[in-house]
Amino acid sequence: MATRGDNSTAANATMPASDQELVLLVLQCIERHIADTKLVQRITAQTGVEREKISHLMVQSFGLSLEAMIIQERMRVAQRMLLESSASIAAIAQAVGYTSTSAFSTVFRKKLNMAPSEFRRTATLDSLISAGGIVHWG
Repeated sequence: MATRGDNSTAANATMPASDQELVLLVLQCIERHIADTKLVQRITAQTGVEREKISHLMVQSFGLSLEAMIIQERMRVAQRMLLESSASIAAIAQAVGYTSTSAFSTVFRKKLNMAPSEFRRTATLDSLISAGGIVHWG
């Protein structure tokens, strides 16, 4: 998962081991179940921890709430799929947890300032790799 950045190291060093384990469990759950449209509920059910505590730990570790981490990972996976496969936008939207293509496209456009189809036409796999797994536009 490309969301683990340098800023997480310092926060995790001051975090109790149990919280560090919880953060790792959450990241694994996001990665394994990215297509789950109810991913936040799955995470809270699997961890037995309230969303607010998980979100606080994610902010402490990565500077992003749980929901923002999920969106970031969904956009990272979608970008890779757009560049590495010929899957339709609808199939990619479903694969990353969106129930509709329009909802996926709206979030994608908001985060990357372009439509998924435009990204597919203009971005390169090299640009994605050199950016650490997610291209930030705009």
